[in-house]
Order: sequence, then structure tokens, then C-alpha cells
Amino acid sequence: MFFQFASSYIIMLSASLEAFVNKMIPHDYIYLTKKSNEEKDIEWVHKQSIDFKTKKIIPSCTGKDYTTEYSQKYLAILEIKNFRNELIHLIPKNKITNTKYKEFYRKVIDFRYSDSIYAIRDYINYHEEGLIEECDCGNEIYFDIHKK
Repeated sequence: MFFQFASSYIIMLSASLEAFVNKMIPHDYIYLTKKSNEEKDIEWVHKQSIDFKTKKIIPSCTGKDYTTEYSQKYLAILEIKNFRNELIHLIPKNKITNTKYKEFYRKVIDFRYSDSIYAIRDYINYHEEGLIEECDCGNEIYFDIHKK
């Protein structure tokens, strides 16, 4: 059950970041490649990796570069992206024994879920201040992992 929740959490968190980044790119945006100075249209841009978009495209669209200004926080975002990729493209590490996914399951348990949601929140709020805000409803809508 936990694996299902963890998977959904990471996939949805990654999708939220990608959707936000794609929303920030103007529909008439043209990217000029460095090597050939070739123009690439918005369709090409949207097919690029989240790394490329956050490091190259978004800074050129906004004039703000989170990846260099907050490089340590950006590393947390890359961890989320890498974790999502490992989850989606799950490959057994040990094909001989029945513990093929042991290492990955441990990563699922040990992942810093709370830190990850704040990393995405900080990135989004850096570009659109106050878009994600704390709930002031007074209800404690929160979960955490408690190890025994």
C-alpha cells in the first residue's frame, strides 16, 4: 500500500512541476540552438527534458535562473526527477535472487517526501510568488512516515 502512495506522490509531484514549467513557456517561443543557431519551435521545446527546460528555456523566458541562484535547492528537484525516472523505468538490480528490488524499495521508504514537496513549492513560488501557499483552514492536512 505504501509503495502505491509513494509512487503516486512522486509521479504527481513531477507532473506538477512539468505542467508549471510548460505553462511558463510562451506559445510563440522560439529556441535558438547554440551550435547551428537553428530555430526550434514550441513543439520541439515541449518535448525536451525537464532539466533542459529549467536550465535553458525558463531562464531565457523569464530572465530568472533558479538553477544557478538556488543550486542546492535545485539538486533536490533533480533528486525528485531521478526518483520518478527510476520508478517509471524500474529495473531489477539483482536478477539471480528474489531481492531484485530490495535496494529500490529501501529508497522508497527512505526518500524525503516532505522535503520534496517544499522543493517544488519553492521553485514554483520563485517564478510566481505566492502561487502555492500554506492552508490556513486550521486542519492538519499532513502525513509523514514513521519508522518503527
